Amino acid sequence: CNFNVTSRNVTLQPSQEGSCTLTVSQAANGVYLAGEDTQSVVISKRSQTLTFPTQTTAQQVYALKRTFNIAPLATNAPEDSVNRPIAYSASPATALVCSVNGTTVTLLKAGICTITADQQGNTEYAAARQATQSVTITEALPVLTWGAAPALVVGDTAKSLTATSSITAEDIHLISYSSASPEQCTVSASGVINALKEGECTIHANQPAKSGY
Repeated sequence: CNFNVTSRNVTLQPSQEGSCTLTVSQAANGVYLAGEDTQSVVISKRSQTLTFPTQTTAQQVYALKRTFNIAPLATNAPEDSVNRPIAYSASPATALVCSVNGTTVTLLKAGICTITADQQGNTEYAAARQATQSVTITEALPVLTWGAAPALVVGDTAKSLTATSSITAEDIHLISYSSASPEQCTVSASGVINALKEGECTIHANQPAKSGY
């Protein structure tokens, strides 16, 4: 620290965190003895505060490799602390639910994604207290769509009826088939129908759940 001394005042000019000691002395003269005294001042770093608002989209539906941007971003105060960037990351407790790169969040599975905002300190400012916001990632509901039903006659064994899923091919979990009218028809796991008897043949398509769906 430095001091600016005038005839009646002493102005402290802190330069860094720590303890600053001022010594005041007065020389002796023909009447008075010499005098001296010291005072110490503790200099602390300036504080800074992060404000991290609720996310505009506080709920996201899971999809493989789906991303979203953090919005709104955190802000810092005082304004002259903005030259130190704010860093974002996924809370360790939710690292399996989402990941953060810069200001982009990638969904990994359904659950609660907690985003942390941090701002480091320097010689003048202390590090800001961490701020967090959470986003709920919900499971997606796959939609199955049937293809055209084949015309069947008794004895057919090679015609098939298949369904497609709204889940992308990269994220597929297999659709299985079963017959709800086994007297009229049977169906293989891949959708190939065996027509046994005249009547209505009802086929069910099923897709098992998995992480995020």
